[in-house]
Amino acid sequence: MSKKLKIQKQNIRNIMRNYRKQLTENDLLVYSNNLTKIVLKSALVHRASKIGIFWSFDKEIDTKILINELFLNNKEIYLPVIAKKHIHKLIFVRYYPNTFLKKNHFNIYEPLINRKEIITLEELDILFVPLVAYDPYGYRLGMGGGFYDNILQNSKKTFFTIGLGYDFQCIKQIPVEPWDIPLQHIISITK
Repeated sequence: MSKKLKIQKQNIRNIMRNYRKQLTENDLLVYSNNLTKIVLKSALVHRASKIGIFWSFDKEIDTKILINELFLNNKEIYLPVIAKKHIHKLIFVRYYPNTFLKKNHFNIYEPLINRKEIITLEELDILFVPLVAYDPYGYRLGMGGGFYDNILQNSKKTFFTIGLGYDFQCIKQIPVEPWDIPLQHIISITK
């Protein structure tokens, strides 16, 4: 990646994360509840049985609300866990409302690994993907760790990818590399 592109991406991250920091707890709750209602109306979600989804942090859309509703709708929920032996790799572990979660080194909650509860990416129907910014073409900018980029580039694409974001996170165009892969759908309140 060129130095210019790195700087552009980092500038966008800084601006968007600053916008998120300005959200009040009430803003976050209202937006997350409204977005959950939109997601639950999706035909894709109705047809899905196994859903991978991130546990929100840093004032991302509060996925805990959505996770609870999906669970109540008899969906199998899988949360990402950073694989200790592989750089930039996530594995997905089944989540239940009573699952013990611990903070990883990025301060994000994740379940403990239970080998019996691991699912392969190819078994997922939907993967909800976090984002810092996105564009109308489905390209996203994450936190910069490359975890979800690795999934998007190396999976067999048997699951549907959906980004969850705020309206203000939509920008005209995300700076992309030739290997970047857009999400199939992004859900916000107005988009």
